[in-house]
Amino acid sequence: MRGYDGAMPDRPCVCDLRLTRCDASCNRRMLEKTFYMACLDLSGRSCLVIGAGPVGLEKIEGLLAADGRVTVIAPEAIDEVRDLAAEGSVEWLERRYAPSDLEGRFLVVAATSDTALNVQVFEDAERRAMLVNVVDVPPLCNFILPAIVRT
Repeated sequence: MRGYDGAMPDRPCVCDLRLTRCDASCNRRMLEKTFYMACLDLSGRSCLVIGAGPVGLEKIEGLLAADGRVTVIAPEAIDEVRDLAAEGSVEWLERRYAPSDLEGRFLVVAATSDTALNVQVFEDAERRAMLVNVVDVPPLCNFILPAIVRT
């Protein structure tokens, strides 16, 4: 995301380019990539979301709409996520992520603002050959979640 002056903000490079400063050039490479389109049947499958803020909530709701069995890991959560946990729609583990949290999961979505944590989740998931999406960081995804309209 560019600042008001059009320049890229100083942020660490997390892609395989390992630049001194992120210039988002890896995002341009994503436009050239050919994706194999698939629709996942998540019915009853164990899905993990790391992060319980507004973005995490959006991903949680999408997974629930696809009948996924959703576990959320976050030390804090917005009210809507707390409500979903209270009604039993999701399991909320009120703590920080640990690599062992990935065991037995079908996919994981990292929806945090913590770059180091997002990188760790990606690397841990890749080592397990599991589906991983780090929200808004295409180089840290082996699947993407394009915008969809549900009616």
